[in-house]
Amino acid sequence: RSKTEYSALPVHLLPERFTFPELQRIYEIILGRPIDKSAFRRRISDASILVKVKGEFQSKGARPAQRYRLKSGIRQHFFPRTITSGIC
Repeated sequence: RSKTEYSALPVHLLPERFTFPELQRIYEIILGRPIDKSAFRRRISDASILVKVKGEFQSKGARPAQRYRLKSGIRQHFFPRTITSGIC
């Protein structure tokens, strides 16, 4: 749980291709609390650790969600701030 506060470790718990909502949900499950959606997206996007999977979408609701994968060669990523100070 403590490493989730400052790293991208939870991305390794998901399948190879996943959506932003799935990634956010895994963080929320591990942390045991909700996370602000827009701040989470900005944090992950700024880290440049994900790549869009072109042409792949997951349609569960009214709007299809883009699928992503971890960039090649990324094994670990540490954020400059913990998730509590920047997202909630």
